[in-house]
Amino acid sequence: MTPLDLRSRKASDAAKKLHEWVCALSREMGQNPDVEVHLWSPTSTRAHSSDTERPSGRNRSNVWTVVWESGPFEWGIHLTCGSSVYGGGSPPEVLLYQGKRFTAEPWTPFDVCFYPEGRQT
Repeated sequence: MTPLDLRSRKASDAAKKLHEWVCALSREMGQNPDVEVHLWSPTSTRAHSSDTERPSGRNRSNVWTVVWESGPFEWGIHLTCGSSVYGGGSPPEVLLYQGKRFTAEPWTPFDVCFYPEGRQT
């Protein structure tokens, strides 16, 4: 299967496409993605964040976030490091590592944050 390549998209477009993909995977796993999977705009990300700044200094004020708390263990970490959502060194199903127009990283093990290029600090 050819992986979904998000690396050349804008942060908002990449987040929306990842959200669609995660919803489909959630559905395949017998979950209800309307309940289990969330796409947060920058406004929603700020509203759901008790702290908007990471210890690394990264700010979440303009960040799109895909959240899937019931997904595979640490799926957000695995995917943003270039591996499968299931970990174990399997090839990734989604390519977002080293995006050209965004930086992707997890805020927690069960989400992926998309920082628009040039606005991550």
